[in-house]
Amino acid sequence: MAKIVLISDRNVYMKRICNFLAENDHEIWLVCRFRDGLPRNEFSDRIHFFDFSSEKLSVKRRELNYIIRSVNPDFIHLHYLARDIVLPALILRRKFKYFVTIWGSDMNIASRNPVNRILQNIGLIGADKIHLLSGFFADRIRAMYYFISSKKITVFSWGIDLKNLQDVTPEIIQKVKEKYALSGRTIILSFRNHYPLYNHHTLIRTIPYIAERFSKVIYVFVCGNSDKDYLGQSRKLVAKSGRPEHVLFIEEWMSSQELAALVKMSAVSINIPLEDGLPASLLEIMATDSIPVAGDLQAYSEFFKENINGLMLHTLTDSNELQVLLEQALKDTEKLSGKFAKRNNDYVEHYQNWMLQSGKLMDLYSNKISS
Repeated sequence: MAKIVLISDRNVYMKRICNFLAENDHEIWLVCRFRDGLPRNEFSDRIHFFDFSSEKLSVKRRELNYIIRSVNPDFIHLHYLARDIVLPALILRRKFKYFVTIWGSDMNIASRNPVNRILQNIGLIGADKIHLLSGFFADRIRAMYYFISSKKITVFSWGIDLKNLQDVTPEIIQKVKEKYALSGRTIILSFRNHYPLYNHHTLIRTIPYIAERFSKVIYVFVCGNSDKDYLGQSRKLVAKSGRPEHVLFIEEWMSSQELAALVKMSAVSINIPLEDGLPASLLEIMATDSIPVAGDLQAYSEFFKENINGLMLHTLTDSNELQVLLEQALKDTEKLSGKFAKRNNDYVEHYQNWMLQSGKLMDLYSNKISS
């Protein structure tokens, strides 16, 4: 049994990782940078929780030092690339192994700040292993951080919790319809975190055109962790569209089953970030019958082909191009869903299935766990 401190958020992906490790008899502490997130009761009762009390780096350093002294972990595993990455690397004479997982788009959020970039460099140098979710971003990090040894870098995808999607019952779907007044509506879904990086405003600008032609359409934005200023701008754009009755913002955290049900009941699901890694969100869409509309990103090129796996937006901020794609999807929903779904479902089941990929997570810790 290993003692593992994970630093991340209380989201559906960490729920899956934490519960899996706990089921395999490892002792898990989840240290969260945000106080909001999935309720703790969705996690195994064997998980220990700690929330950082402040965004200040000095406070986080003091609190992490306290956790390390109290737990004496075998591993610390940080799951985002920000200035916090430096904290475990500053521990002198540390006895734990320090791993970092970079979720693709993290490289585009914090590293533009020169001070944060220096802290990231120190953290990456101090890490024992750096885990990337795709070969595309492994190549990119080698180019960005040329001073990091390639021996530290490991590449594999977590995959998605396919069983969670398969276990969605008609009763759960009906509950979500009633809770959010979605009965009889045709859903266009966007469920990436509500940050500028995820390009929600391009989708919002299509509302007047689409709502005029499809009276039952409703745009659903699951906000997750959101930038409050950006979310406020989104609300203003919706008001300006003159069609607020065609839009729903879900700001509270949905349970993993509720979110899975929402994806399954959506006619079209949108994934058009300005940059990305290998997104679990797009894979979750591909595991359902919902029609994917994805951005034309190099990071997707290994597994997502235009008109084979879904529809593709080439100019990421062009709302006119996007509304043409949406109109196409809404006019031929059944035909396009049938065209894409089987191929996408098969790909996810065989190559991006958490039940198959989870063994690689164990391999990540193998130097310690196997002893």
